[in-house]
Amino acid sequence: ELGSGWSTFLPGGVEDDMEVLAETIARIKQRAAANGRDPGSLQFFAMVFIVLAETDEAAWKLARHPVPAWMAIAAASITSAETWKKWGYEHPLGEFAWPKDASVTTVGGDLARELADKVPDVVTDHSFVWGSPERVAKRCKAYIDAGITHLSFWNYGACADPASDKHFLPLM
Repeated sequence: ELGSGWSTFLPGGVEDDMEVLAETIARIKQRAAANGRDPGSLQFFAMVFIVLAETDEAAWKLARHPVPAWMAIAAASITSAETWKKWGYEHPLGEFAWPKDASVTTVGGDLARELADKVPDVVTDHSFVWGSPERVAKRCKAYIDAGITHLSFWNYGACADPASDKHFLPLM
């Protein structure tokens, strides 16, 4: 009735599932139309967790760093433990969901590094849009094709290596 769109974070806001993303956007548009609103006037915003580098190999190395790995633990989705199970893995913190367990994100560096080593490659892949500009563009196009109208990028490569930030904008 009142909203002008929807906002999420990707890939985790929809468990890296493009069908869920497209269905959610379609459902919001249907509700808007049912309330006399023009669905075409709605905006769909996504903050994208991104690790961008010159090559896929360089981006993958940054994505596997403990800081981004921690985000794969804490924000693979809103209910990370359930999402890890969906992907076939046990979450290293048990039944973790960041809305109720946010204090866990204050763990010390040694524990964060230890936990980062327990993040399976598949979970890292699902938790970030990572790679060269070509790979990242292809992945982001899927979001646009699903109905996202605005993308904003959270540069997790710089969390792994602050010096990589100087390459971020030129690669975009």
